[in-house]
Amino acid sequence: MSRYSKIRDEILSGKSDKNISEEDMRFFLSKIGAVHRRTKGSHIQYSIDNIPELIHIQPQNGKMKPYQVKGIRNIVNKYRLGEGGVEDGIQ
Repeated sequence: MSRYSKIRDEILSGKSDKNISEEDMRFFLSKIGAVHRRTKGSHIQYSIDNIPELIHIQPQNGKMKPYQVKGIRNIVNKYRLGEGGVEDGIQ
């Protein structure tokens, strides 16, 4: 199983929202097409083409905040992001 698949499964399962690392989330976001738009203090903003919602992260001590992981999970599910896996160039 690829790194991307492991992270995606972890995010979508909802079982370990408080244990997702900032590094893993940034990797995941880049793989689903999220582009870093802005950083203001500790707040980091991403956007994805053709998706009206913005993604905001504010890691704390190298880990993601559970409510932000949940918000990202909702966006991924709503727009079916990153489902293509290797066929779409996501590894």
